[in-house]
Amino acid sequence: MLCIDNHVNKVAIKELGLLTMDDKMCNISKSFDSEGGDCSDADIEINNRIFSVESDEESVKRFNDQDNSVIWLNDEDFADDLENVNINNFFHRVDSDQIIYQTKKKRLKLVGKYVMGDLLGEGSYGKVKEMLDSETLCRHAVKILKKHKLRRIPNGEQNVQREIKLLRTLKHKNVINLVDVLYNEEKQKMYLIMEFCVGSLQGMLEATPLKRFPLFQAHDYFVQLVDGLEYLHSRRIIHKDIKPGNLLLTLKGDLKISDLGVAEVSFFTLIL
Repeated sequence: MLCIDNHVNKVAIKELGLLTMDDKMCNISKSFDSEGGDCSDADIEINNRIFSVESDEESVKRFNDQDNSVIWLNDEDFADDLENVNINNFFHRVDSDQIIYQTKKKRLKLVGKYVMGDLLGEGSYGKVKEMLDSETLCRHAVKILKKHKLRRIPNGEQNVQREIKLLRTLKHKNVINLVDVLYNEEKQKMYLIMEFCVGSLQGMLEATPLKRFPLFQAHDYFVQLVDGLEYLHSRRIIHKDIKPGNLLLTLKGDLKISDLGVAEVSFFTLIL
């Protein structure tokens, strides 16, 4: 039985759910049985409002007698409830005029059979972008040259034509491969489509904390560079502009000698 007497304290009051009242707010009346001295049901008057406090046994009995006090669901009932769930209760529909951010859709640009991709780099001659062959699905890099820019560079057009002529005759694993050349007379553009490379030695050096390669890695690049130069010299071609920015790398780690715009063909025997 729940007994409330004159010694009731704030802790007992809090257990009854009366969290904000103090001693002056409560007027507790009690009645005792003549034999045992146990407390009968007590009434607590708070600000002229009466709350009935029942015994623990009666409260438990009344709770157990209620059929809907606790409902246990089996797997079938749970599955049925899931089927009846309205998905709209979990997601809020947003109308098109309420959208505050939307990614910008890029228009697909085709140059011949090639799909233009993202920008890879930019130089004095023009831009270099990624390109995809729509027939073979092979990735390439394209150097986009504009004639009006080439005319501003001393020997610009001659250097490009020399590079195209040389690359068409070269085939080596350490020399960049020219795949195709396209012209757009209307826009005065020239597209040099080459094999795809992920970057240059210059870019890799700048990205490393110590600005240098480990010895074994530098040795591997040097061996590949010598192989490529040996091939060029065997064709009587002098590159004349070997530097980290003109040495490209593929996904497999193969080094490629590129940018033969200022290269020359020697008519004399080269001494290696």
